[in-house]
Order: sequence, then C-alpha cells, then structure tokens
Amino acid sequence: MPDSMPLSPGAVVDAGLCIGCGACAAYPGSGEAGMELDRYGLFKPAGSAAWLSTPTAEFSRLCPFSPAASSEEELASSRFPQALHHDPLLGRYEALYVGHVEEG
Repeated sequence: MPDSMPLSPGAVVDAGLCIGCGACAAYPGSGEAGMELDRYGLFKPAGSAAWLSTPTAEFSRLCPFSPAASSEEELASSRFPQALHHDPLLGRYEALYVGHVEEG
C-alpha cells in the first residue's frame, strides 16, 4: 500500500469516486455516520460536517478508492486463498454462472 495523504469521505464523494459501498459508514469509528440517497438516487455517505471533511488514515485504508487501501487482489488473496480459479481480469473465483432475462 502506498504512503499517501489521508482522505476524507467528502473528498472521495467530491471527486466522483464514491460508489456507495457503505464501508466508511459501517466502520466502528464512524459514529453517527450513515448512508443517504443523493439527488440521483445513489447511496453516499452522510454524517456531520466534521466527519465528512476530516481526513483520517483509518478512512484512507478502508475506502476502496483510496490509494492507501488494499487492492482487490490483495483482499481476495487473504480472504479466499482456496479459490479454485484465478483470472487476471476477473480475479479469484470458485465458479461462474451465466443467465439472462428474456422478456416478450
């Protein structure tokens, strides 16, 4: 993980990088933070102005779009070491299934 300046939840949202995963709001140190729908109907972090604007190392390690966070490959390697398959584009997986919806 690269050393970088700590980020705040508001900085990630303002940069257009937040996908609404909720990890920042679910983190034990987030206090009264939560997730709310924005004007486009997408979940974004919501909380006090101080929480949204205060950069912390904890948030920076937690947010998937922070340069300080573990990569998806690092996370998958530690959480799914027994995965049967690995693809450079898909990552680690046990099995793949395909389906579709057909409408009249």
